[in-house]
Amino acid sequence: MSDNNDNHSDNTDIDDNQWLTMPGASAKSGISERTIQRRIKSGKIVSKLEHGCRLILASSLTDDVVNVGNVTVLSYDNLAEENKQLKNHIDQLEEELRQLRQNNDSQRQELATLAEELKQAYEWLRQKDTEIEDSRQRQDAIIMTLTRQLGDAQKVLEMKTMPWWRRLRLNKSKNENKG
Repeated sequence: MSDNNDNHSDNTDIDDNQWLTMPGASAKSGISERTIQRRIKSGKIVSKLEHGCRLILASSLTDDVVNVGNVTVLSYDNLAEENKQLKNHIDQLEEELRQLRQNNDSQRQELATLAEELKQAYEWLRQKDTEIEDSRQRQDAIIMTLTRQLGDAQKVLEMKTMPWWRRLRLNKSKNENKG
């Protein structure tokens, strides 16, 4: 039994496992019989009915821990306070869970937006890649055409700069090779 209980100065000599009658419990604890009856009814004090007489567990008259045999039970006030603390903790956890769910939802939305943007960027890049490939093919075709035209222009220029008799001989040899 703890000596630091300021509520009941007379109860330091009460044995924790001692069962007291109602008048004895009132006298030893300094609590009125009516208050003891109310506390029994509310579950704050442990009692039993034996041979028609109500007996009160001495250790349950304090607001601290009640020892019943080998079992330690918190008093009603301690349980109520612990219950209140647990409810507050549950409320905090529920609020945290709500916030986490809210964050999760916003991150999912952001991820969906980013995925859509990525899809659009991929399509744009694919389109640009197709345009670049088409442009390269056009450039290659233009280069090939210009190369042929340049070759033809060089031949024409060579022919014009050649003396007339060499051109004549060259034409004769071409005709012989064909025939």
